[in-house]
Amino acid sequence: MDVLLNGLGATKYEELFVFYGSVVELLEQRGLHIVTPVVGEQVTSLDMAGRS
Repeated sequence: MDVLLNGLGATKYEELFVFYGSVVELLEQRGLHIVTPVVGEQVTSLDMAGRS
């Protein structure tokens, strides 16, 4: 399974990786294995806070 965690521009990388840790935990509890994680700012929106 591939996971893409996108910061929208103003979200700190530390926050993204903390959230990613929660995502990994939830997916592994469901028996899913992450093959290709991508965490960062892929598509931004003029310093908008949040993630997708």
